[in-house]
Amino acid sequence: MFAGAALVAATSVCGAAWAQASYTGTVMGERPPFGGSGDKCLSYEMTMTVTVNGASVEGIFLQKGRTQRHFKATADGKGDFETVAVVGGGNEIDVKGKLKGDMVDVTLDGYCIFPFKLKKK
Repeated sequence: MFAGAALVAATSVCGAAWAQASYTGTVMGERPPFGGSGDKCLSYEMTMTVTVNGASVEGIFLQKGRTQRHFKATADGKGDFETVAVVGGGNEIDVKGKLKGDMVDVTLDGYCIFPFKLKKK
């Protein structure tokens, strides 16, 4: 009985594992609070696909008319993840997200803000 309790405790500390799944969605950009591309953001369309396998999160995103970019992250026990992705000119954009069962929320925050609510494929 004690070994079973230890396994449950270890799983809680190490984090949850999520089933393998892919999620996708498209959003329009929003203005960042300071600087960035301002009003241009409202015309920027971004598509994203995220694949989750256990705690591993891999995303591919593409702003219409631009080069495809990607990121990799590891979700914690609550499903939260955070990393950066390299975009044009070697610049970076912050990536923050949350695994939510049949959805994944991801926000790209940099020159513009792209708030995704991705749905399972």
